[in-house]
This record gives sequence, structure tokens and C-alpha cells, in this order.
Amino acid sequence: MAQGRPDIPVPLQREVLVEAGHRCAIPTCRTHPVEIAHIVPWAKVRVHEMVNLIALCPTCHTRYDRGEIDRKAMQKYKQNLSMINSLYSSLERRVLEHFAIRRDIQIKLAFPLAMREMLGVEEFNALVRRDFQEQAERIFDVIETQEAANEDEITLAAGNRLLLWQLTRDGYLLPVPGSAVFVENIPVLETFKLTDEGKEFLDRWITADYLNLKEQEQECDCHAGKAFAYHMRNCIPESRMDAVARAVRAEIREEMRGA
Repeated sequence: MAQGRPDIPVPLQREVLVEAGHRCAIPTCRTHPVEIAHIVPWAKVRVHEMVNLIALCPTCHTRYDRGEIDRKAMQKYKQNLSMINSLYSSLERRVLEHFAIRRDIQIKLAFPLAMREMLGVEEFNALVRRDFQEQAERIFDVIETQEAANEDEITLAAGNRLLLWQLTRDGYLLPVPGSAVFVENIPVLETFKLTDEGKEFLDRWITADYLNLKEQEQECDCHAGKAFAYHMRNCIPESRMDAVARAVRAEIREEMRGA
């Protein structure tokens, strides 16, 4: 801890941890245990506030401190986490995390999979290190198995439609017709499919982009970067801005001076 920095109050720690479900806030990570990180550094804001705190696993925390994850992305992860928590049920969030991890794998492996298909297995293997070939083949086998099992679908206990109402209403998840499994005329299982709109939503979430939810427009059109900068510079009186907002506004001013 930095010298002279007070501890984060326990109630505030609890609020940050509960927001992220006591897991890493990065949607493609979601591991635990976690640490509480300042998005805008403590040395700059000199205050602990919910809007500036986020739960990260030690690995993601270190990556952020090293600059491997930039501040704008971290701020968007924080904003998207809060938005998703307010819109979707616990089950819906778990379903989103389930698909997000698989979408991330598909995106990261899209290029090597395309290269292997284009070159053929033998020529592709000739391009990679020998010590990686066995590992690569295991990964490709897993991906092919997942694709064969249709990774855009998830089977859940029957009776969960109401708990998945918001995702289905937004058009991101739909029940697969005729997929229900019955035991003695009682439905016990049902399969749901991720739609193309759902895939686009997950891609934006994974890449820390604006979610553009169908039923929630950002006030003052602040979802556009320039509009947000204008809002921060002109719409919020200085007397009402907390330390974090002042720091963010100062950064925007510096960026615009340098532009």
C-alpha cells in the first residue's frame, strides 16, 4: 500500500466485490481470488470511490499496471459490468459469461484455424515450433469437438425461461424449437441458442466496447466519445464533480490539447 494512503473502507470493499460477484471483472477472465484496483491511480485522485474501483485477479491487475490493458478499456469494463448487473438476472449473467469465454477462444484462434485450413495440417505444422505442435493440435481438437457439439447452444433445466426473459426479449438468446426433453410428460431440459445479435453483443463486451443495449440509450449521447468529452467539459459543474471526475476531465483536456 502507498505510504499515507488510508485503507479502503470495508463497506466499500464489499460493494466492489459484490458488483463483480467476487470474481475478476474482465468478462473473459472471471477468476478468483481478486484484488481491488483503482482505475485512475490513487496518487492522482487521492480518494476511494466506487466509480473508480474495480475487482481484478492478480494477473489482470498486474497487466493493467503494466499498461497491457489501457485505462479506457478498464473504465468501459467497469461501466459495462454495472450496466449488465442492472439489466440481467444472475442466471442471465452466468449464461453470458459461459458464452463470452467461448467467443474469446473462437476469436483468438480464428486466424490460426484459418491458416491451418488454408495450408493444410502438414504445412501449418512446419511453420510452428516443434514444441508447440502437440499443444496446438490438442487445442484444435478441443475447438473442433466444441464446434461439433454446437457451442452456440446451452442446455439448462426446464422452467428457466422467465429467468432468461431479458436476454430473450433483447434478442440475444432464443429457445431452440423442439429441444425440450421430457420425463413422464414433464419437461426437464431445454436448449437455448445464442443469436447473431447475441454474438455481436458478446464481442463488444469482450473487447470493452460500448454495449449499445437496445433499450438503454446513454444520456446526452455520451456513448459517442466526442459527446462524452463535451459532456465532461461542459455539462457537469465543477462544484458537483468528485475527485475522479475531475481527474478524468483533466485527462480529456490534455488529450484535446495534444490533438
